[in-house]
Amino acid sequence: MNTDSNLYKLLQKNEDVSNLHEIEEKTIEEISYFDFGFDFANMKFLGTQVTNPLFTLNKLTLVFVYNLKKETTRATIFDALNDYNGERPLTKATLSNYKGKKIKITFSSEFISDDQAINNRLIEPLINIMAPCAIDFVNFLERKKIAIIRN
Repeated sequence: MNTDSNLYKLLQKNEDVSNLHEIEEKTIEEISYFDFGFDFANMKFLGTQVTNPLFTLNKLTLVFVYNLKKETTRATIFDALNDYNGERPLTKATLSNYKGKKIKITFSSEFISDDQAINNRLIEPLINIMAPCAIDFVNFLERKKIAIIRN
């Protein structure tokens, strides 16, 4: 697995994708890991392909740090994340870090597909759905009465 992967090539051909770059590639026994990054719609995506003899796991990720207007309990954040995830089946939001008034949220989408079966009909809608997650989550939190400092 490397920059010759079909997923990487499809992103390379997409005129709206920029700064596509390999981060790391490694193989441990029969499992290959390929991490890469790219920019799309002013968002910095991370991608991973994990290949083994049984399947290929593909994952796209966006990470954001939000500043809360006031400290909020971890339970309140988890409840909001559970509600958010329940309404958005294609992406998953997780709390990566929580300290004081700062929360770090990871938005991701995973799918199992052989690399050669991946095509633009799969990738383009996925990155278009994920790109607005950051602002969508802010709006969602505000509806939940969790105020975010907007920059």
